[in-house]
Amino acid sequence: MLFNHMAIFVAIVDEGSFTQAAKSIGVPKSTVSLKLKQLESELGVRLIHRTTRQLTLTDQGKLLYPQCRQLVALGESATRSMQGLQKEPMGTLKLSSPFEMSDSFLPEVLRRYQQRHPKVDIQFSSTNERIDILQQGVDIVFRFGLLEDSSMIARTIRRCERWILASPEYIRAAPALLSPTQLREHRCIVSQYTPQWEFSDGKRNIAIQPHAHIQVSDLVMAKNLALKGAGICMLPDISVNREIEAGTLIPLLPNYPLAQRDLNLIYPNRNLQSPAVKHFIETVFEVYEEHQ
Repeated sequence: MLFNHMAIFVAIVDEGSFTQAAKSIGVPKSTVSLKLKQLESELGVRLIHRTTRQLTLTDQGKLLYPQCRQLVALGESATRSMQGLQKEPMGTLKLSSPFEMSDSFLPEVLRRYQQRHPKVDIQFSSTNERIDILQQGVDIVFRFGLLEDSSMIARTIRRCERWILASPEYIRAAPALLSPTQLREHRCIVSQYTPQWEFSDGKRNIAIQPHAHIQVSDLVMAKNLALKGAGICMLPDISVNREIEAGTLIPLLPNYPLAQRDLNLIYPNRNLQSPAVKHFIETVFEVYEEHQ
C-alpha cells in the first residue's frame, strides 16, 4: 500500500498537477488527493505545498522524491521482466524421466529445445522412483503408467508396448521359450521396479515373477546386458525399436503380449503456465510425431 502511495506522489510531481496525475494513472482526482494525504500522514511530514495555481515540493518532499522515483523505476523494471518472461522462455527448466527414456526420442527434444530457447537452462534427472513434483520443484516429469495425483495434469504421449527380448546369440544357445512359465529355465535380467511380468494369452492374465539372475534399476543397463547375450529382459518398445529393426534384439513370446502402459507428461496445473514449460511440451509432441 505504501509503495502505491509513493507511486502516486511521484506521478503528481512528474505531471505537475493532481488532475494530470489522475489522468496518467487512470484514477479519479479525489483518489490522488486522498492517497497523498495518507502518505503524508503515514510519514508525519508535508511533502507538497498546494495552491490554486501551482504545486511545490517541501524540503522533505525534495528529499523523498528521488528515492520514491527510484523505487517506482525498480517496480516498473520488475514488471517488464515478468512480462518478458511471458513472451520469451528463460530461467531454469527442471525435468525428470525414467532411465529408459534416455535411449528414446528425448535427447533430440532437449537438443532442439535448447537450440530454440538458449536462455533456458535445463536440469535433467533420470530416476524410476516416484517423485513429488511440487516438493522437489520439478516442472515436468515423464512417467509410465497411471496418474496418481489428481492435482497434476497428465498428457499422454503414446501407449507403449513392452517386450520380452534377447539377443540372437542368447536365443541360439538357450532352451526354447514357448510360454511364460518356461522363463524359469532362462537367465533373466529384471528391473527392481517391475519384478513381476504380466502376460495375456487372450483369455487370462499370467503373472510370472522370473528369477533375477541380474537385477538392475536402470533399464538402459538391462538393454546393454541383453545386447551382449547376458539374458532375457523386459523393455518398453520406445527404447528398443532401433534394436528390433536391426535384429540385434529379438522379441519373444509374441502370442503372450505384456500389459501396455501409457507414457505421460506430468506437470502442475496449466494455469499461469510459464512459456518455458509451454514450449517444452510443444517440442515433445513435435519431435515424437517425427520419430514415429
